[in-house]
Amino acid sequence: MHSIKLEDDNYCFACGRENPCGLKLSFHYSNGKLTSEFTPSKIHQGYRDITHGGIITTVLDEAMIQAAIAEGINPVTAEINVRFKMPLMADEETIVKAEIIKRGSK
Repeated sequence: MHSIKLEDDNYCFACGRENPCGLKLSFHYSNGKLTSEFTPSKIHQGYRDITHGGIITTVLDEAMIQAAIAEGINPVTAEINVRFKMPLMADEETIVKAEIIKRGSK
């Protein structure tokens, strides 16, 4: 396996400020907890007025990554598994929260 240099060029789909098609998420980190406000719009829907699960998973993935970065970890996502309990409606303001609850060797 080879090493890849991770470089932020502000074009991340989730948080990049320069990506015209991106979500432009911003995060607040305090006392080990990370939060972000996210309000999906109609362009993020799958079925009528329901936010696409891939968009929701992207937001969750980015929150986990940003929480790890805030703790001094340089992460990449190897695998993600999401089980949805209810739909997130388009135009529904949502607070996303993440925190590191356990640090392992991987």
